[in-house]
Amino acid sequence: MLDFISKVLKAYILGSLNMQMDKENLRIKFKNKRICKEFFKELKKTSNSKDFRTLAKTLDIPIGRLKLYTSDSRSVPKKLIVQWLTAFDLIINHNDYKEFDLKEFLKNTGKKGPAAAEKKYGKNWARITGSQGNKKLREILSTNKKLYNKWRSSVEEALKAKYGNSFYAEMGKLGGRKFIQTVDKEILSRQLEKGFRNSFRKRIDFNGMRFRSKKEVEVARFLVLNKIDFLYEKKIDEVYPDFIIDDNIIVEVFGFNWKLHRERTIKKIKSFINKGYRIVIYTYPNLVKYFDNLPVQIAINSDELNESILGYRRG
Repeated sequence: MLDFISKVLKAYILGSLNMQMDKENLRIKFKNKRICKEFFKELKKTSNSKDFRTLAKTLDIPIGRLKLYTSDSRSVPKKLIVQWLTAFDLIINHNDYKEFDLKEFLKNTGKKGPAAAEKKYGKNWARITGSQGNKKLREILSTNKKLYNKWRSSVEEALKAKYGNSFYAEMGKLGGRKFIQTVDKEILSRQLEKGFRNSFRKRIDFNGMRFRSKKEVEVARFLVLNKIDFLYEKKIDEVYPDFIIDDNIIVEVFGFNWKLHRERTIKKIKSFINKGYRIVIYTYPNLVKYFDNLPVQIAINSDELNESILGYRRG
């Protein structure tokens, strides 16, 4: 008798669930977490799965998604619930869940969400909330190297699956390079200049002073260790040289190979030369070529820096 009632009840529940199954967006949300956990615990038992990882393989869904289902963090597609009830001979109480159309739900909440966000953050709510989320993600990843590596690996795998092994090059064609090719040149120039300025916002502390880059710190460390007095970014006719030694030697650090910055640096160096200063350029080996035609000393390491500065001081 009980078996008969059970079959009738199951048929009724499946019948009610199968109604409107033509809608792909129908989802099932359990009444509470306890009911949700009990359902998946029973599903694991009925499917003879020793753990939830095995259950995920049995149900042919990713373990991460199953964890979201079992924790009641994500609603379950109705068609999956029907498949599981049928395949594993389970019963679910009609009062233990609610059914909703995901498309309609997103449509309705999609109208309310932006309005509420704009009220709270203003017209730039999307940029502000995105920045907050990005900041929080960076904080989490910076303190957990294992999680960071896992996150980076998952991102690279996803990009590789979408764009192939050379996904960086493909993304460049679709994104940055395409933007540079199509955007108004004046707008591009303003954005690059803004990006260049922002790149120097964070200063590096050394010996009680704040420098713009690691390359500048290398010069400062060399001068301090060799007990050579210097002035940092002392203004000369609206221009700021990096380091001034003995009032007649300027050490200019060049490590950012952006065309506009390069042209400005060369122009600045020429103005210093015309004023009678002796110039030392401290840069990277691949950037030396830009200063070949100038009457300057070039150094790419501390030894060459020593020779250049001492040579000028002797002279």
